[in-house]
Amino acid sequence: MARTTNSRALRLSLTILAGLFSAGCAPVATPTSIAPAVATQASPSPSHASTPSDGPSPSPSAATSIPARLTSSALHDELEADDLHAHLVALQRLADMYGDRAVGSPGFDAAADYVAERLRAAGYEVRHEPFAFDAGASLNLLAERVGTDDTRVVMLGAHLDGTVGSPGINDNASGVATVLAIAEAVAGLPRPAATLRFAFWGAEEPGLHGSTAHVDSLGPDDRDTLVAYLNVDIIASPNYVRFVYDDPRAPPGSERITALFAAHFEGLDLAWAPIDLTGKTDHAPFSAAGIPTGGLF
Repeated sequence: MARTTNSRALRLSLTILAGLFSAGCAPVATPTSIAPAVATQASPSPSHASTPSDGPSPSPSAATSIPARLTSSALHDELEADDLHAHLVALQRLADMYGDRAVGSPGFDAAADYVAERLRAAGYEVRHEPFAFDAGASLNLLAERVGTDDTRVVMLGAHLDGTVGSPGINDNASGVATVLAIAEAVAGLPRPAATLRFAFWGAEEPGLHGSTAHVDSLGPDDRDTLVAYLNVDIIASPNYVRFVYDDPRAPPGSERITALFAAHFEGLDLAWAPIDLTGKTDHAPFSAAGIPTGGLF
């Protein structure tokens, strides 16, 4: 995989994902317009269960202007493309050191440690979710920003593993860096209405094993509270196309996510194209479970 990335594509993807992820805190399955996530009060810690060992909790100074609610514009203002690029550089260094981030490799373990350390430094409690599959074992990393309404969860994920012998910067350090940057930005903002859950999947390349194991572990109540899953995969190609997930077999509500992406691009007079990935990335297990899905590619 080429090491070069298109900074314009990264910046645009980061902006769009931030807007959709924030706005998506309202149920996406309804035909009504999606409202911003409203917070009743600011919370300095993303997770109620954080402990001192989890690292410092975000604590903005009194002089910092903090909005009364989590909105797309507030999240956009917190995001910096330079931060995202710094994550890419860090993951490239790990690839240089270990050769790749393939599942089961020292490079994957080092990348998982890097992501977990950054999340803890932002104040999150990080959950390690180990799983086994036919060719070995791996783990997922999960963290969440608890919302004021615990009956709704919006999830954003990217696979952390790469292919053997590749630095995997586009596929999929670009997605990892995006999800991580959004998680860090959200940590310093007021509580959202819905809980925002961030996932970094293991063993996507050999067969979507991490995301499948996670969905299989969800009980009926957990699935009912998960109102949307957004996937981020391969978003930094130098010769990029603005592909938006548009799976004709996706559950009801998924078309609303596609429409939100499309409306944003068209509002900026930017070309985009629908893509059906035919179940070949981590949104597939969520779709199979009846959970609305969407994403960028």
